[in-house]
Amino acid sequence: MALLLMTIAAVVAVLVVREGDATAENANPKWKQPAVQRLLRLHDLEPGYSFFILPNEGSDYEPPKILCAQVKPADQQRKLKAFLNEHPIGGCFTSYVRFFSVGESPAGQFIGSGAVATASPTVAMAGLAVSPLLLSHLFSDEIPAEVPAPETIGDETRLFHVPDFPVFLEEGSPSTLVAWRSGRVLAAVFVQGGDDATNDREAIELARKQQGRIEQPAPYLRAERYDREAGFADPAIGVPVYWLGRVLRPGGSLPPLHLTGGAAIGGFVEGFPGQKLGVYYSHGVRLATWTASGWNKFAGSRRGSQMIDWRCTQKKKVSLDEGNATVYAAYDRNYKTCPKTAPTRHFAVAELGGVVVAVNLRPACVKCLGDYEKGPYNSAAGVMAILRDLRLRPADG
Repeated sequence: MALLLMTIAAVVAVLVVREGDATAENANPKWKQPAVQRLLRLHDLEPGYSFFILPNEGSDYEPPKILCAQVKPADQQRKLKAFLNEHPIGGCFTSYVRFFSVGESPAGQFIGSGAVATASPTVAMAGLAVSPLLLSHLFSDEIPAEVPAPETIGDETRLFHVPDFPVFLEEGSPSTLVAWRSGRVLAAVFVQGGDDATNDREAIELARKQQGRIEQPAPYLRAERYDREAGFADPAIGVPVYWLGRVLRPGGSLPPLHLTGGAAIGGFVEGFPGQKLGVYYSHGVRLATWTASGWNKFAGSRRGSQMIDWRCTQKKKVSLDEGNATVYAAYDRNYKTCPKTAPTRHFAVAELGGVVVAVNLRPACVKCLGDYEKGPYNSAAGVMAILRDLRLRPADG
């Protein structure tokens, strides 16, 4: 419970905490492993969830780290401070956000799970007793409303409502936080996204699942935390998924490409008109997929024809194992007289498997260049390496 509250507070800079990984001597405190083993896992949730990435949780393509820390309360909370002075506690927290729904959607758009392994059941009982004080740090020092818990998870359970917690969702988004004790373990689940009754039901259901982790703790493996392919399960994609695998190592002077995610276009993810899928890699590499008819419509528009039809754009046809592609070398504007300098943009449009996949297609604006302008894959060799390795992703990943 304490760590769940502490970590959310870290996001909004309410509590002062010390991260468990911050120093070498505190890199692996004795409470860390027992806490991590008792967290709700990504695969305990419905499809459509990914980790909510907090600062310092890892790179764009590595499995997220679990945030672990000790709690340092504000001085004015005397009862809480007295408890922590006598029983210093630390634990771990993880959070998940829902990007799409499959079938009947669960309520939770944002879900958090925390666990603290204390020294004894007596300490855990005392920790649960001061949990409202921990909660108050999150909500302008106001103690949230406690309501009767519909059932008991573990040995004892408390349920809290927060009417408006706009940190993760828009204003007016109620939240439910269920906290419970199981032996010497404190745990908590946070749910936001539905009304109070719906949040309560989902929080209790997830608490039951986490209680199973408490009763049968196990390491939270890197493979379980890998969520970069979660977006490919979205039924809204509606087209075959062409990608480069989790990692592409073309060799030579080109660095490895690591998958950073994939998603249907719409909702949380913006794209070009008519685009169905975006697949993203390190070094600014993007794959954008259309249906054939959708691409023809987009390519015929003013935005779609930018750079492709400009006067100085160079074009080259290449054959692929499953189709063909056009490789482009272009500039950032439509010059009347072509520059003597080398082209600044390199991209391609591939036709394969009944769909169109654009490689590194960008809008023609200087502010939109970003890492694409400087990246190693903004080159003829880089684009060709991508085209040679484009392949259909198996349905089961």
